[in-house]
Amino acid sequence: MTLGATVKLASQEILRESIKTGIQPTIDSAKTVGLVSLPGMMSGLIFAGVDPVHAIRYQIMVMFMLLSATSLASVIASYAAYKTYFNERSQLDFD
Repeated sequence: MTLGATVKLASQEILRESIKTGIQPTIDSAKTVGLVSLPGMMSGLIFAGVDPVHAIRYQIMVMFMLLSATSLASVIASYAAYKTYFNERSQLDFD
């Protein structure tokens, strides 16, 4: 136990912050798509003559795929790694 708490409970706030930090750049870039920047795929489809509504739908789908992949990778990496920072007696291992 880590001062009376389990390893997961002691790491919970750090895990939450690390996942937030990992996802934040992708969320920030998703906020500006279409307003400040015109993504290559969307503008390429529009220049090729595709209906702009369809191009925007494709771009939204791509942004959601990027957000979900980043979210899953951040969660999986954080939960896979946090246990390695503790030793067998649930003490924080500094080595």
